[in-house]
Amino acid sequence: MRLLAVAFLLLISKAARADEVAPAEPTQVTFAMMAGAGTALAAFAAGSTVVATADSHRGKNAGVFISQAGFIAAPLLSHAIVGEYSRGLYFSLAPIASTFVLAALLDVRPRTTTEGSLGFQYEFAIPIAVSIFSTVIGVVDTSLAGQRASRKPAVAPLAIDRGFGLAVRGAL
Repeated sequence: MRLLAVAFLLLISKAARADEVAPAEPTQVTFAMMAGAGTALAAFAAGSTVVATADSHRGKNAGVFISQAGFIAAPLLSHAIVGEYSRGLYFSLAPIASTFVLAALLDVRPRTTTEGSLGFQYEFAIPIAVSIFSTVIGVVDTSLAGQRASRKPAVAPLAIDRGFGLAVRGAL
């Protein structure tokens, strides 16, 4: 019976490990940060170009949402490269919320980008600033992926001479 229990624990011990994702390598982290920053900058440049060159308020509003798409995608992409999908989603929540706020503001006053009052343009700039700030923080946070991966807890079953136990390592 005891031999059967030890054999079972040895069979499942790999599945019980919490750190199956390998720690991110420094080159992978660098690539992730560059990809995130490149995504944000490319979308911002494309959106700004549309805003600057569009003749109608609808075209200018579309440019704003092109920029917002890059701010949403940048932390998702950079964290996905290092295997931290949920963390990337957390950092994308602020740009997602800001996009909804911008959509609501443009629904109330669609011509804000062309004829809006100064006060309303300030209100319009706040969600954009929140998006930019949270995107920068999210992409820079990718640089700590290697340190986080090395501290992840690992739990494995352990067979000792008078019973069974668990081996735990890492930071809890």
